[in-house]
Order: sequence, then C-alpha cells, then structure tokens
Amino acid sequence: MQAIAEVEKKYERGVHIAEFAYAHAFFRILNGSKRVTVKDIGWFSPG
Repeated sequence: MQAIAEVEKKYERGVHIAEFAYAHAFFRILNGSKRVTVKDIGWFSPG
C-alpha cells in the first residue's frame, strides 16, 4: 500500500513517472534499494 501511495503522490504533483512505476516503488520498499535485480524478480516468479 505504501508503494501505491508513493506513486499516486507523484502523479498528483505532476512528476515524470518512470516505466513500471508501481513495480519500482514496490521493490524499493521491499528491499530498500532503487535497483531491481534478477534475484528480486525470481523471488516472485513462478518456476
């Protein structure tokens, strides 16, 4: 929920939003880093 709120605030302020803004915000809050790694994605990927 925090990630969604963060992105929505940026939309309200008119800030340029990057591609996959919600996913980036989610992973940033999840692991404390702006960088999304293959390991992070693999954690949620089936198989």
